[in-house]
Amino acid sequence: MVQWAVRVSDEPALINSFSLRVQLLARQLQLLQQTIHSFDKQIAAAFALHPDHAIFESPPGAGPVPGPRLLASMGIPSASWDCCYAFRVR
Repeated sequence: MVQWAVRVSDEPALINSFSLRVQLLARQLQLLQQTIHSFDKQIAAAFALHPDHAIFESPPGAGPVPGPRLLASMGIPSASWDCCYAFRVR
C-alpha cells in the first residue's frame, strides 16, 4: 500500500514536522499501553485478594476482565446479601 502512496508535499519542513508528530503519537500510544497494563495488573492483584473473588470468577465467561467488573458493580460487601436473590434485586 505504501508503494502506491502519493506525496502531498515535497516540502522537507512539512514532511519532517509530520514525521515527528507521528513519532510522538506512537510514543504516546506505547505509554498508554504500558499504563493500561499496569492498571490490569493492579486490578488482578486486588481481585485475587478479595474474599469473594471465587464467586465472581466462577460464572461461565467470567475471567480476568468480567469477574472484577461484576464484583465492582455489586458495590456492597457479601455479608449484607441475604441470599442469592439479592443479586436479582439490584
